Amino acid sequence: KKNQDPNLYGGYTGEQDAYFCIVSFLNGKKTKLKLIGIPVRIAALEKTKANAIQDYLQEQGYNQAQIIKDHILKYQHVLYHEGDKVSDFYLVGSGEVINARQLMIPMKTNNLLSRVLKASSQGSIADVDLQNLYSELCEKMKMYVPYQEMAFSLEKLEEAFMNLPFLEKVETFKNMLVVMQANSGRVEKGSWKLEGEYQGEKIELAGSRLSKVLKPENIEFVYSSITGMFTKSERL
Repeated sequence: KKNQDPNLYGGYTGEQDAYFCIVSFLNGKKTKLKLIGIPVRIAALEKTKANAIQDYLQEQGYNQAQIIKDHILKYQHVLYHEGDKVSDFYLVGSGEVINARQLMIPMKTNNLLSRVLKASSQGSIADVDLQNLYSELCEKMKMYVPYQEMAFSLEKLEEAFMNLPFLEKVETFKNMLVVMQANSGRVEKGSWKLEGEYQGEKIELAGSRLSKVLKPENIEFVYSSITGMFTKSERL
């Protein structure tokens, strides 16, 4: 079916990955490791054509490729180690991850947040409570390694946040929650209502998409039982 009309052969509209693998290959005189996506069409072809995956890797320029870890599924939970910092991710692409860290907030904060998100107007909700809630969520976001810069930018925009109309404050809280929750939700760059300056510097908020090429040697794979009671992890 390669290079054939997908209308005739039921092909795929894009190179969707069936799964990922970690490959060692020769780059000059050095052996390197890389996380690589195996397209659905190649994984399917492997069932009827021996060495289809090896041929694909060779075509992609991976010389003397050897698969070190095979069949890594989409949404595989990983811990990514960068020096003394550890990030919690789900794999969604060979160059993209999403946050896997659960957001934990105190009951009192959760109750206020629930009240704010359901409100159609500020009513009896005090400005100081909104300010404290914003500050607390900024502090929470600093605990997420990939979003620390975003947290610092939000912190600098606290005055601008307090000047927003109430419903735009609510939208800001919703965006902050999407960023920190463990799911595939995204905040696009243009969806923030916040803008302003801090000490003469214009502050712009980025989107939440995490385009990141993971170094295999820094990946710790996490496996949990269906009940979540048992967990094991492994590195290469």
